[in-house]
Amino acid sequence: MVGNSIGNYKITEEIAHGGMGKVFKAVHTSLERTVAVKMIHPQLLSNKQIVNNFYNEAKIQAKLNHPNIATIYDFFEHEEKHYVVMEYVEGESISKIIKHIGAFDTEIALSIFKQILNGLMYAHSKNVIHKDIKTSNFLLTPNTVKIIDFGIAQILDESSKMAVSELLIGTPKYMSPEQILGEDIDQRTDIYSLGIVLYEFLTGKLPFNINTNSDLESQIKNLDTKPLSITEINPKTPKAIEEIIFKAIQKSPDDRFQTIEDFINALENNIDETAKTEVVTEEKPQEPEFDFSGKLSENKVAEIFCSLYYKEITGTLNISAGREICVHFYKGQINFVEYEDSSLYLGEMLVNDNKISEKDRDDVLSFVHETGKQIGECLITLGKLTPHELNELLENQIKQKIEIALVCNEGSYSFISFEEPEKENIYSINPIQIIHDMTKAGSLNPKKIDFENLSKEYWITPTKIFDIEIEKIKLSSLKEIKLSNLINERISLSEILINSPLEKEQSIKFLNFLYLCNLIKIKDSEKEKVYEREINYYQSLQDDKTVLMSKEEIKEITKK
Repeated sequence: MVGNSIGNYKITEEIAHGGMGKVFKAVHTSLERTVAVKMIHPQLLSNKQIVNNFYNEAKIQAKLNHPNIATIYDFFEHEEKHYVVMEYVEGESISKIIKHIGAFDTEIALSIFKQILNGLMYAHSKNVIHKDIKTSNFLLTPNTVKIIDFGIAQILDESSKMAVSELLIGTPKYMSPEQILGEDIDQRTDIYSLGIVLYEFLTGKLPFNINTNSDLESQIKNLDTKPLSITEINPKTPKAIEEIIFKAIQKSPDDRFQTIEDFINALENNIDETAKTEVVTEEKPQEPEFDFSGKLSENKVAEIFCSLYYKEITGTLNISAGREICVHFYKGQINFVEYEDSSLYLGEMLVNDNKISEKDRDDVLSFVHETGKQIGECLITLGKLTPHELNELLENQIKQKIEIALVCNEGSYSFISFEEPEKENIYSINPIQIIHDMTKAGSLNPKKIDFENLSKEYWITPTKIFDIEIEKIKLSSLKEIKLSNLINERISLSEILINSPLEKEQSIKFLNFLYLCNLIKIKDSEKEKVYEREINYYQSLQDDKTVLMSKEEIKEITKK
């Protein structure tokens, strides 16, 4: 297969294999895009259920558009063989990572798990349940987690309920009791499996002594045994997390969390403060992920702006916070904002800035009504503004609307991505610049880290994009430039506060701005060696071949 072409795809290497088929790395011959091509084993084509599952994965996963879910590009038949083309992920399965380095520290486990929850919460919002959640179906990269293998997922509606007689496919060690028994299932089956996964993250073990090849009924009986306490295996795990996991893996669906949002809220609201501190010691992603919809909180809009900017995404961010604001992005830059506010009408802005009188404003508005022309065009025609002044005024109007969006802390948001902008690309406003200017002016308080009470032994390290983005930003003073020059490879917090040319309060404000925009990362010096070891491990896996399924799982699927 390697070196051959399948349709528009040239195979470069085999990267995985399992009971269902093989996965190849390939390149689209015209787009030059690297992809993963999944081929179902030809000997399985006689099994209609397996073929249906194969195409079901493509159809369902292709409907899901989320940064934590691997994207499906295409599926087709070629020379009587069936293929699915998907996003190629440069990562390693979490099951393999746990096998090599053991359980994760609590902070790392929760950081990874939150991304998984976000991805599956999005899938559930589209009425899709995964049904085969396990650590081998999560690929970890230095920046994100990708959920793969929706091959046995289903759309939740009245016509698609599982019947007892249906073919059982899945991994029993992670499956809910109702799924093993072939009963009707809903999104709570995924919640059960997620509880098993988080238990494994924190202990390196599974909570129940289940033999994959044992009778399924006997496996249910094993679940009556209470799992070993997580805190006994890993004493560093907060008791609150253990209680949350045990609720997620209750035998009865009614006793579990009813939605993933409930699961997330429990983690955010009930964990000990030391477990949910914002200062995580693993390297922060250079390109932060975001949910495509959710609730607003402090600095949430700024975080979303950063994500869209770094990923150069085109689309529309809709904010509902007692007011409706629509921010249009083109390749990460803001090009238009829709927001109705009479104080931001051009005539009112000019009057407030003493550029024109109220009579001049009324004359211009009368001319607008008479001619049907835009107010800006009328202002130029009547000699009230030059074209340059109008353009400057309109850009200032957009920036004021952006500032209003950035301070929205309560309400909800949703994002829709597009190939091309909905609005004409009038402006290209860097959102990082607006965040900086608002922080400097005090109208935005990006207090992500309490630097004043943080140990002075924390290291401040620039991310790889630090130099590039700092050059793009118009810093407000020479002192800010000097402070940014101090952040070189790594420097302790105490050194920064001592050597900064800014006052302490301004230095802390500037550092919080950099942290909010993912331009710096923070490491605890005592734990730094642990994470350097893990980073080296991830790098050593670059040439490793990922086997997405174990031999036991392959036997189980082929037997069924």
